[in-house]
Amino acid sequence: MGGQGQQFTLAGTSTGVAYNKPGNFLFYDGTTDGAHNYAVDYNTGGVYSMALDWSSPALLFFTGDGDGSDDGITYDAQNNSIWVANLGPRRITDYSLAGTALSTFDVGPQIAGLAFDPTDGTLWGNSTTGNRLFQFSTAGTVLSSGLITGVSSNGQIRGLEFAEGASVGAPEPTTLITSLAGMLVAACFLRRRVIL
Repeated sequence: MGGQGQQFTLAGTSTGVAYNKPGNFLFYDGTTDGAHNYAVDYNTGGVYSMALDWSSPALLFFTGDGDGSDDGITYDAQNNSIWVANLGPRRITDYSLAGTALSTFDVGPQIAGLAFDPTDGTLWGNSTTGNRLFQFSTAGTVLSSGLITGVSSNGQIRGLEFAEGASVGAPEPTTLITSLAGMLVAACFLRRRVIL
């Protein structure tokens, strides 16, 4: 898949959910490794591991940004690591589960939701403005981008993730776009904060 100007259409309604759990966390995106769920606190940059039902948050590490703008998060099964998108410096960083920064790259748009595609080892993120979806290599090269349609002009999409158990190999472009659109519908948060 390559190039610019693709369109991704979303259908359905918001799936924003407020969780009433101990603590005062502000999570916009979440991810899983199949055994644990992970989220990053927008305000503090704290990366938390939780049970699969999102209970029992345990701090793994702080990103070190501390600027109140850590937003997107995704688990990288190929690296057993966690990627975090930071809105402030417009940066995406790969962290070990112990919190060591493994690699980082700067991006032009502010990336909110973040997803790792295990089929081709790329990252997908959506911008906070303009309803655009971007595909990045893990080195930071923009591989493709497109407009997300079917979203309110005042809405923001947060929370991206690829389905578990995706097979290795490059999918057909239309299959990838259809699958990604379906996952976006299942995970989008339109102007809602997810609070734990």
